[in-house]
Formats: sequence, C-alpha cells, structure tokens
Amino acid sequence: MKPSLRRAPFVLAVAVLTLCGCRASAPATPPPQAAPAQAAAADTLSRAERWQQDLAFLADELPRRHKDLFVHLDSTAFQAAATAFEAQIPDFEDSKIIVEMMRLVAMAGDAHTGIRFGGTGFRRYPLGVFWFEDGLYVTQADSAHRQMLGGRIVSVGGMPIDEVIEQLQTVIAAENEMQFRQSVQRYLMTPEILAALGVVADSDGNVFTLDLGEGAPRPFAVTPVSKPFNALQVGPSEPDERPLYLRRTRAIYWHTFLPESRTMYVQYNQCRVDPALPMKRFAEQVFREADSLGAERMVIDLRLNSGGNSIIFRPFLQQLKSHRLNAEGRLFVLIGRRTFSSALLNALELQKQTEAVLAGEPTGGKPNHFGEVRTFQLPHSRLTIHYSTKYFTIVPGDPPSLEPDRRIPITFKDFEAGADPVLEAVLTGF
Repeated sequence: MKPSLRRAPFVLAVAVLTLCGCRASAPATPPPQAAPAQAAAADTLSRAERWQQDLAFLADELPRRHKDLFVHLDSTAFQAAATAFEAQIPDFEDSKIIVEMMRLVAMAGDAHTGIRFGGTGFRRYPLGVFWFEDGLYVTQADSAHRQMLGGRIVSVGGMPIDEVIEQLQTVIAAENEMQFRQSVQRYLMTPEILAALGVVADSDGNVFTLDLGEGAPRPFAVTPVSKPFNALQVGPSEPDERPLYLRRTRAIYWHTFLPESRTMYVQYNQCRVDPALPMKRFAEQVFREADSLGAERMVIDLRLNSGGNSIIFRPFLQQLKSHRLNAEGRLFVLIGRRTFSSALLNALELQKQTEAVLAGEPTGGKPNHFGEVRTFQLPHSRLTIHYSTKYFTIVPGDPPSLEPDRRIPITFKDFEAGADPVLEAVLTGF
C-alpha cells in the first residue's frame, strides 16, 4: 500500500543551526544513529516510497515546528498540494521531486523558511547575472562564454524571460519584489530547477538568447558545471577601480576616509563580530579618525549585508548617537535588495534613533518578519529544511520592505562603467 501523508515512524537526524536569524539559536546537535532494524526496514522501501515518506515527514513537521506557517497560507491548500504531489512522486525524477518540495515550502511566503539545494547535486551554468533596473544581464562568465558578457537575457530554452520569471516565482519564497530579484539571480543559473519547471527540455545543455545591443538577439549554447569556475566579469577588473562597495566584499566591516568629499565611509557586510577587531573597538577607531581628519559626513553602507545578529551593531550605534556627525545632512545609510534580516533591523534602528537619510533600493527583507532560524533533515534524502521560530513585529502595519528616503536605481550602464550612482548621489547632495 502507498504511504499516506501521515507521519511515519522514522528516526530523525536533527541539526539545529542559526541561518540569517536575528539572534543566535541553539548550537548544532549530532544526528542520532538509526537502529539496525529500522535501517534494514528503510532498505526495503522503493525509491518512490522513500521520497513519499520524506514528503509525509515534511508535511507534518514543518507546520509543527514553524512559528506560524499558516499565517498567510491556508492549511487546507497546503495539505491538498502535498497530497497531489505525493501521487506524482513515482513519475518524477529526484531533481523534480526536490524542486516540487521547494514549491510546497515556498507556499508559506516566509523567506527564512525553505530547502537548501546546495549539496543536492544541482549544478549551475558558468555565468553570473544581475537584475538591473533595465533588465537581467550577464555580468560574469567563464572564458568559454566570454562573448555573453554584457548581454541582456531575452529568453532561456526558447521561453521568453518574463515567462521564465513567472515560473520561478512558484518556487522562490520571497517577501517582496527586491528579494525576489536577488533570488532569481541564483535560481536562473540552476539547470535542474529550470528543467523541473519546464523552462528547458533537460538540464544538460541549454540556449540563452541575449541582446548584445548590436542587432538581432543571439543564441548561446551553455553547458552546466558542477565545480566552481574562474569568472571573467563586466566592468573594471582591478579591485581599486571598482565601486567602493565592491572592493572589500569579504570584510565583515571596514572604513575609509574620502578626502575630496570629507566623508567617513563605513561598510558593514555581515552582522557578526570580527575576532580581530570587536565592534566597540572598531567604532572607537572610526569616530576617532572622523574627528582627527575633520570628516563632515558619514556614510554607512548596508547594501551587501544579509544578516546575522543585530545586537553586534549596538556599540557603533551608541557612539554614533552622541557624535557630531549624527546631524541632518551629515549622516547617510545605504540600503538595497541584499539588506535583509538583522541588517534590516539595524537599518531601522538607524532610521529611528539617528538623523540618517536612507538611500538606495528598497530592502530585500520586510520590517516585520520571521526569523530565529533552525533546521531539520528529511529522514531518507537528508535534505535540510530551514524554518522560522520567531516573528519580529518592528513597525506598525505590514510594509513589504523598508523604503529608502531617496530611491536610486542601478542600471547596467552604471555597472559596466564602474559607477555607483547611490554613493555618488549622497556625496553630491542628491
């Protein structure tokens, strides 16, 4: 008899981790070992039965563990989708099953809740893309596909890019438009996802049609890879020629003084402590230099910060609030689509507690959002499910994102030229 969607008696390996939560969660625990009899019983199951038991476990455990999975989702619709999916499993390939599980979890609309597809064997195209104000462009490529650099994507596998985006919306748990744009850039480069959604015929080799700005769009055949690749990129190749915010992307936080505009620039890339320079000491260093160099304004850049622990920033905020640069027209905070979770909370604190003007794009996260992420694994496939255990109510109502005071879009032309229109607008007084 086919397994039902009721919970099966498995031994579960649970890993509890912190994933972009707003505060630290419990440490990871080692998975328990299955008893020999239980392991032998699992070995007698067919491939489809193992996946069906994984689905049953997911459909039971996710609502039980999540803070409130059904706050925006009808529980009956969720169960109906799971039941329909269960019946189709014998006809699906493994990659299709994983993508359909992603679709099921994405129904909740919680960006902190989803399925990790790293480690699933999914490959990627040897390209990098970015969704600018004027379209999706290829910004990185390996040497074999260098001719694709700078091309605007018109279609994939013959499907117009607008239709591809509609398909991807069904499997991406995004809370707003900017977060969806950020996520699309990764999902679009994953051939197994595109094949499962029917965008391409198979995951082995597919055609991207690009507008290179020189006549009719051109098709390019692209073969996916399973290992990292050396990427060529659009724009300046030397680090010191790139926009300031792209020069030290791996630094947790850093600062520099811009003498022409007398600006102290601070980039905060990760909401975690740099062991070599704790935040309190970093803040003291920044403000001491700002005074000794006669800084007339400060820019705090959160555009690449996707979260961690919001408390880490508090020592900087406390020193900033009493500093002379906390004044109208002197303090600016840069935000964007990658400003998420704890970084979004820090942006809100700066907005509420200082005289900062926010500039850039709307944030990828919502001001009121789920967080405090933990994980569990499915018994057979070992797929990792991450889920929220807390809801943060920060502002009245339910705005989709934190809007900047000055919205400044980024175009491909800006990026290609190595320009940063957001920082330039701040430094020139908009």
